[in-house]
Amino acid sequence: MTSTTDVLDAETLDAAVESIVPLPAATARLLSLANDRNVSMSAIVETVRYDPGLTATLLRQANSAFAMAVHKVTDVHDAIIRLGMNNVVSAAMRTAVASSLDGPLDLYDLNGADLYRHSVLAAVAADVMRARRPRLIPSTASTVALLHDVGKLVIAKAVGPRALELVSTLAAADGRATHDTEVDVFGLHHGHAGAYVIRKWKLPTTFLEGLVDHHDDAERTTFSAAVQLADELAHAVDDIAASTDAPWSPGGRLCDLCEHFDLAPNRIPKLLDEVDARYEEIRSTLDR
Repeated sequence: MTSTTDVLDAETLDAAVESIVPLPAATARLLSLANDRNVSMSAIVETVRYDPGLTATLLRQANSAFAMAVHKVTDVHDAIIRLGMNNVVSAAMRTAVASSLDGPLDLYDLNGADLYRHSVLAAVAADVMRARRPRLIPSTASTVALLHDVGKLVIAKAVGPRALELVSTLAAADGRATHDTEVDVFGLHHGHAGAYVIRKWKLPTTFLEGLVDHHDDAERTTFSAAVQLADELAHAVDDIAASTDAPWSPGGRLCDLCEHFDLAPNRIPKLLDEVDARYEEIRSTLDR
């Protein structure tokens, strides 16, 4: 097998990341504020207020059925209070990565729109899980779940669509997972490539554990398991939508990950219904 490992060195990956849309300043500042226990509400409001796109997104989400809105919110301060900091950061990140992920570029068997949908579904799944297991699911799991496949975009920009087609073809022929075939061909998988985005955007280094290891069952930690489960739930939502001929049933990995968080496998269908419903609710609030 011909390897392109020498092509995907650090310099090449850094160059590929440079072509990805930068993280907006307001979003980067929000992430920094979210990690500050002494942050003031006024600092958060001022960060959001001068970003029109983010302001519009938060107001739409604060007034959505998802937020159980009774009275209409027209002020950024009130929108942040209603949503809570975690949801504000999640909304900001969804808006920020949309222009990077939702493009015309084909990524393996996904186009940009598919990748963006899957990423948002995974982020929503992490939020749904955290509502059930707040002590076990890290508050940053949603953001990392949103970014878990961004490395696919980095590899695509570094090597082009023909190399990605090779990976898909080899994975299908050998019956192997795509990320394992990436390692065979490139010497790294998309989780590793995603780490370059974390560094470029100056995101917390704690994100690396969940992003780099989201396919690694052997070295599973609570954080990486949370991202793995979010990824599996997102795939399951789409699998159910596509399973018109036979009834869908959860795979062993999904059941194993649910049990890791003390979520009984028989509750998976209800969990997936909630993820799907919440995604549809949030989708209308995205600035698309």
